[in-house]
Amino acid sequence: MSTTTTTTATPIGHLPTTRSFLAPDVAAGFEPWKMNLTAISERDPARVYVAVRDAIRVYHLNPISLACKGPALAVLRGPLVRDRNQVPLQADINQIKVGFLGNAEVLVAADDLGRALIWYTDTLDTTPTPTILTLPASAWGIAIHASLHIVAITCNAHTVTVYDLRTPAARRASPVLLDKATQYLDVGHEPQISRTLVGHHSNVPGVVIHSSGKWAASVSIDHTCRIWRLSTGACVGVVDLQQWGWQVCFLPDVGTDLVVVCATVNGVVACRIPEPSSQPLPAPTTARLTTVFAQRPTARHLSHFTRLSMIHLLPELGLVALGSQDGRIALIRVSPSSPAVMDDQLGDDDGSSGWETDSELDVATPATAADHGATLQIDLVTTFPARGSTDEAQAPMYGMLVMRRSVMDPWDVGEPWSGTAYRIANVLLDGSARWADVGPFLPVVSAVSASSAPEY
Repeated sequence: MSTTTTTTATPIGHLPTTRSFLAPDVAAGFEPWKMNLTAISERDPARVYVAVRDAIRVYHLNPISLACKGPALAVLRGPLVRDRNQVPLQADINQIKVGFLGNAEVLVAADDLGRALIWYTDTLDTTPTPTILTLPASAWGIAIHASLHIVAITCNAHTVTVYDLRTPAARRASPVLLDKATQYLDVGHEPQISRTLVGHHSNVPGVVIHSSGKWAASVSIDHTCRIWRLSTGACVGVVDLQQWGWQVCFLPDVGTDLVVVCATVNGVVACRIPEPSSQPLPAPTTARLTTVFAQRPTARHLSHFTRLSMIHLLPELGLVALGSQDGRIALIRVSPSSPAVMDDQLGDDDGSSGWETDSELDVATPATAADHGATLQIDLVTTFPARGSTDEAQAPMYGMLVMRRSVMDPWDVGEPWSGTAYRIANVLLDGSARWADVGPFLPVVSAVSASSAPEY
């Protein structure tokens, strides 16, 4: 593996500003050590969701001030749960996420009582009671697949549970998991557990479902990323992260290859898996960026919050946004090379080769670039707020908001610009937020790159 400083001609920029995002009385309920506790509606970018302990507050985002002014439009909670002595149990939320099931936008929350709570955002006024998915331990990771109507939730039982959220009638018409359906779950219908993915040896904070619906990836603090075949529930490969894994996403495929990006404590591991439908599964190509954020002497009190617990794919820009709990955001680019012929074999998952046993899922002998002629490269495009800037975060990060914008006219350019861009904010524990516009209109001076040969 090599690490170099390079120059990129790709015009990606950011415009950091400081805004007062939430009132102090709201921020007083914030807690660190969670995942992303903020989300923004994809259908209505003026609607923001903020989790505060056991509740989700719905706010209107002022498009000019970029602040949530006024009282909450709604406060969402799961049903109260009591212990055997009838004492209410604290159901702190660990993560929230907005996505789609079919054409319906949903808000999903994972809480400490081992529940995933699902609200349909277009019926919050009339149906504030959520659909509840029950897990055996505290729930953390969330993945949503729109066209297949499935949700994956991770928990501290070291498992990933995949739920089929179609109506009973839709399940009867198409009983096989991952067949596309047009109906989605109505409140009152019982969700069906389709798969329980077992193999991790510690807590699993992050999970993602591939756009095809055939694959899932999960990361754990057991230092691994596991790739799953959803049709069988089998683990088909394990990537050694060498650090606690916190978040994961799939990039657009390269030919027939899968590309997965894993966020660790303060690093990134990118893995390209060739021909995942083949048996046995070939060894992947892996690249590592060991350090995303440099240490900040002015914020040493934040050092124990360093972990990349927030991730968001910006597909139109070819970037991945990473949020650290010490208050900073990074933009990275993963650049795969052309497809290569892979000869190393990990085995298959037909039940005869023991894919779900640790002895068969250990990391294989690393290959070299000469073996396969393929590499991956990770470019650290930029980070913000910059160290020493007036916008430098001095409080732990509470959430990362990513707003997709189809048209922008940045004042720096002086002329209208049309295309896809993003507005990103790091919401801090003191209730403030630092916003940045990210799009092809500002140059990047330099980038830090890391690349490596195939390995497992």
